[in-house]
Amino acid sequence: MLLYWASLFPASLFLLLHWAKWKLYRYFHFELEGIEQLNAKEKKRIQHYQNGTQYLSALFSSLGQTNELLPANRKAYSTLAALAATFDDLSDLPGIKPQNKPEDFAIQTDPKLLSISWLKTCRENIPGENAELFEHTLQTIFSLETQTPDSDHLGEHAARKGGLSVLLFRCMFPGKTARWEQEVWMAFGAYIQLCDDIFDVWFDRQAGVLTEAVKCMEAGNLTQLIHRFESSLEALEKSLQDQPNARRTQNIIQYLTVVTRVCLQHYLYLQKKHRTLPLNDRTQMVVDMAKWSNRFKCIQLMVYPHKKWSPTKF
Repeated sequence: MLLYWASLFPASLFLLLHWAKWKLYRYFHFELEGIEQLNAKEKKRIQHYQNGTQYLSALFSSLGQTNELLPANRKAYSTLAALAATFDDLSDLPGIKPQNKPEDFAIQTDPKLLSISWLKTCRENIPGENAELFEHTLQTIFSLETQTPDSDHLGEHAARKGGLSVLLFRCMFPGKTARWEQEVWMAFGAYIQLCDDIFDVWFDRQAGVLTEAVKCMEAGNLTQLIHRFESSLEALEKSLQDQPNARRTQNIIQYLTVVTRVCLQHYLYLQKKHRTLPLNDRTQMVVDMAKWSNRFKCIQLMVYPHKKWSPTKF
């Protein structure tokens, strides 16, 4: 515990300084091309993605395998976040005809054609050593995003898509992505995708989106979902074993872990209280991290990670 606490502070400081650096860059130096064509909802959506990718960039830097982002790389990285947000929304549109290339898909679905312009910006500024991996990863994500998996393979489909999405952002950093590092980011992408699905159960059900989390909770298999979450975390930690700066990276990941566990803890409480989950009740199912009661629970789990997580505790 002393070793953990001693390493937690510098890791937290590293994350805070990284976040501040990105905020200053976006405030003073970056303006997304075509942003004047977007409405308030679209801008908010892109901002949400950009905040998430700031966390990703901190993880890339923490592992120490990347060089500092140059101004052009930084612009491309921020633009890629906007492209990801837009593409996720476009891929959910009904009646979309299958396409072989992202550009053809954008022509069909994006009347403003901003996504084509953003993709061009990314390609022009990607480090040359990662250009081939970027193109292969992008095409694979596109194929996965435009497929509808059967209910028996929801987890595998989401894990692969999440892993490749993280790897795509890593390609924007200078420094060739080694095979072992690709394995780390694939494992982390699978993990963060599952966390996101756990957070968004109410929203996904309202949108008619079937995820592994939704499937488990509709079937009353919350314990199964928790086991799936812990298995994903274990696979991620295994991929980081014996890697340089792994402890700092693990401590940064710990922030995401405790927030997800607090969310799962809340679901367990609801199930115990109602004997079933009130899946249609937004006020109960959405865990608001703006509430200090939830923040305090996160702090508790962050400070005392040695307390083993199990459904029977709650």
